[in-house]
Amino acid sequence: MEAIKYDDGKPKMSLIPAHAAFAMARALTHGALKYDSFNYKNGEGLDWDRYSSALLRHLFAWLGGQEYDTDSGLRHTDHVLSCAAMLSDAVESKIGKDTRFKYNGED
Repeated sequence: MEAIKYDDGKPKMSLIPAHAAFAMARALTHGALKYDSFNYKNGEGLDWDRYSSALLRHLFAWLGGQEYDTDSGLRHTDHVLSCAAMLSDAVESKIGKDTRFKYNGED
């Protein structure tokens, strides 16, 4: 008889690639040493465009052929993952300010 586990419809956490989790952890560790752990959650949080701008800077640097960030020595892709994680956490936790451009629907 098989054991029972009611987890239908729940996220399958085992699908998270281990390399990506370690990459994100490397960048978050660098940030924790530089700013403090969970600094982005302090006070009112940060404007959301600060996360998206950092994410895009790292992504565009990588797209432009740069592998490593000169400040941290880590891969730009490590930073892309950590910026995306912090942005997602801020949005889900309602921390910081939604500073996205909002199209009003008028032409």
